[in-house]
Amino acid sequence: IVNCTGPSHRVTAGASPLYASMLGQGMVVPDPVGLGLRVDDACRTIDAQERVNGWLRAIGPLTRARFGEIVGAPEIGVQADRVAELMLAELQGAGEGTTT
Repeated sequence: IVNCTGPSHRVTAGASPLYASMLGQGMVVPDPVGLGLRVDDACRTIDAQERVNGWLRAIGPLTRARFGEIVGAPEIGVQADRVAELMLAELQGAGEGTTT
């Protein structure tokens, strides 16, 4: 899912229906200062049980508490490239040991 509208500075304040649903279900949690979502170094979101969501990543302004201000296209592009490389490496690692 890609949301290009940009969140408010507080994810929980006036959260979009998508964010409100994910927050309500505990799929994601706000970062400790409330600037975005809680993520790890690979931009994977963290759920309410402190588990890393390997299937749900966040980039851009939603990660500002972890990585600082990432609001411009160049910064988001670099972050997206890094996340894509990490995901590709994970997929390639998952495919190792399988036979065709």
